[in-house]
Amino acid sequence: MLLPWVCQSHVKSNRPQLLTTQDEILANVYWRFLQLRGYIDEKHQLTPWGVCLEQALSGLDPVDSLEEATFLAIEMIRFGLLNSKQWFSHVSGGPMRGSDEDKSFNMLVSRVACIAKLQHKSIGYSGPLSRQLLCYRSLISEVRSTLRNLIEVVLAGLLLSGDAERDRKDWGELSAKLPFIDDNDCGLGIAVRTYLDDLPLQADPTSPEARAEVKAKGKEWFQHSDSFTGNLDMAFKLWDAVYRASQNAGWEFKDSSKWEEANRWLAARR
Repeated sequence: MLLPWVCQSHVKSNRPQLLTTQDEILANVYWRFLQLRGYIDEKHQLTPWGVCLEQALSGLDPVDSLEEATFLAIEMIRFGLLNSKQWFSHVSGGPMRGSDEDKSFNMLVSRVACIAKLQHKSIGYSGPLSRQLLCYRSLISEVRSTLRNLIEVVLAGLLLSGDAERDRKDWGELSAKLPFIDDNDCGLGIAVRTYLDDLPLQADPTSPEARAEVKAKGKEWFQHSDSFTGNLDMAFKLWDAVYRASQNAGWEFKDSSKWEEANRWLAARR
């Protein structure tokens, strides 16, 4: 027997302006989610963080599917979690070579790369390890799962409030199309850290010859990756998007100059 509130929550089919299609429902969920997270205000205008997000996404190629990773990176910035602070200095796997500045910038770029995924053959991971980046991956995973919970709550609220048609058979499809469903790994971050950490061994780390030589080693380090250089390119595309976000972030973000320095450092090594 149904509980009384369940019976009362039934939506009449003749209710006007009822959301029915998946596209309508998902668009409404995204809009409400962005408003809850402070990217859109009550007047449906972009907030400063909304402008930051728009700038970050504007340069992405949809083929690369980096929109979700970029959004997650901005959330990490807002939580004060995306930086080069030495949170896990008691474990191994951080940058080892170069100056303190080299190590700091390497850590920042590698942490950004951790938010995306290493393109790897469908077998177990084979390559270098990093306990530091594995620890950092746990922070990303917590933020991602929290955002997933929130957007599911938004969808549930929309349905319970009677704003969308509930007599449907595509519940699984609706859930699968919501973002933040796939957990992240730290493989791409390890690839970037390994590449940048090997450059200081070269006579001129910023020369085209040195970069090409180190990239050629990638096949030995990551034998089952689809393409080591392709993975690096993907990581640097994500960096570009997140860097744009850092330069257009809200007033409370105080590290834009540090990101600018890191971007100049990376430009000579990518």
